[in-house]
Amino acid sequence: MKSLNTFLTTLVIIILTVVSASAQYVTVGTTTGQNAVGNASPINIWYESMHYQTVYTVAELQAAGFAPGATIQELGWDVVGLPLTAMPNYTVRIGTTTNATSTMANHVASSTLTQVYTNASYMPAVGFDMLAFSTPFVWTGSDNIVIDVCWDPTTYSQSGVVNIFTATDGAHYYRADGTSQCGLSTSTNNGNLQEKPVVQFLITNGTAPSCAMVNSDLAATNITDVSADLSWTHAGTPISYLIEYGPAGFTPGSGTMVTPNPTASPYTLTSLSAASDYTARVSAICGTAAGDTSFARTIAFSTTCALTNIAPTTESFDGASVACLSSSGGVLTSGGGWQNPGWVVVPSSFYGAVSAYEGNDYLLFNTEGANVGQTDTLTMLPVDISALTMPFLDFAYHLEDNFGIAAFDVQINNAGTWTSIFFKDTDQGAGWKFASIDLSPYTGANISLRIIGSTPGGYIGSPCIDRLRIKEAPVTLCASQMAPDTLNFENGGILNACWEQGDSTMDN
Repeated sequence: MKSLNTFLTTLVIIILTVVSASAQYVTVGTTTGQNAVGNASPINIWYESMHYQTVYTVAELQAAGFAPGATIQELGWDVVGLPLTAMPNYTVRIGTTTNATSTMANHVASSTLTQVYTNASYMPAVGFDMLAFSTPFVWTGSDNIVIDVCWDPTTYSQSGVVNIFTATDGAHYYRADGTSQCGLSTSTNNGNLQEKPVVQFLITNGTAPSCAMVNSDLAATNITDVSADLSWTHAGTPISYLIEYGPAGFTPGSGTMVTPNPTASPYTLTSLSAASDYTARVSAICGTAAGDTSFARTIAFSTTCALTNIAPTTESFDGASVACLSSSGGVLTSGGGWQNPGWVVVPSSFYGAVSAYEGNDYLLFNTEGANVGQTDTLTMLPVDISALTMPFLDFAYHLEDNFGIAAFDVQINNAGTWTSIFFKDTDQGAGWKFASIDLSPYTGANISLRIIGSTPGGYIGSPCIDRLRIKEAPVTLCASQMAPDTLNFENGGILNACWEQGDSTMDN
């Protein structure tokens, strides 16, 4: 048995070594920004249907690592913000062109390009969402590559954001509501963009893969707070399959590899974290020859909420964990709709912070259209703090006057009684401030928190909360200084000496 285990381990190492030597992920473009939610991109649905083309030049491809004869197996846009609805009949075509720029006048007819990907209902995943080509594309090495994207009408929604880099006449498009633009020339109307999407390719510089790809039907089912079943189909009979998974948007090659390799579908991923966003991919390993493997496109899934969170824990109001929050105005979901008034998750607001303290979104008490005296209560999941010696709460908050100001009250359930531990109803000026509260006086293995927002009227300064943590306090001698509010404690404030003595991770 020992010799068999050694053999299997050696085989896996050989396979991974060969794969990494023959196939590689390369990225074209260095991010300079993101497309605005109203600007065209390969996943933007401000209009219902769009036909979009962009060109990557020989120089750009060579700089990324392409060699003449390179075989493209996958393509992925660097997705930052998801469209709010899936795109029907999402189709990708590819070809070559002598045009160095992508303009309406330089449009390449779709009929001259090779269709390499189609999806009846495409919803991207955050990060480089790799799309496996149905037909690998071989680059000549002498011409620029043109990529053509289109989809049929979907529901109007100003959303769908990718990372871009600045490029004169980098892309052009034609978009409209009501009818499909897939059959129309992008030279017809609309405009040119001075940018290109950052793109990642999976390429093989050398012999084309002899192993058939896993079909693009990878799915995650039976999802719980700690597990998920991955299923797929494959036309061949490979030696085994290799699964890679990790947090949403992880860089391919840096995720968790499942070993020993599963030999059949489905396969259950275990020991996942509750209320978390994941991406996963599967490859078929058909041999040890160069190129004898290929990954299916990456899929996204989110684990469900646990009954209780376990400290230390952080809530950044991004991703799947937002669904575990509830308010008297309704259950919050990521990017949720406006409640008047009510707690919502937003990336920015005229009445609150211009951007999140950490990540993409933050919690905002919306005052738009509110009447005097209206309130909304946000409730968080209970937190098991039994593993903490000295439980400690900190969070970033923003509260700035804007023709008036609303209030917020953070409360803890102490032995069945809700007790206020932090309250603000006055102007705190521009920028994020910081609160730190010692929780050790409150009894019980589990604690529950809620935040009550209240407003004296509508369209006024709104309370914002971000990066809320329950963790171990730095050192006991600092406990008396932790409540109720310490400004800039992460940036050399009066608790700096405490952090130096007891916790060097406070900024993390």
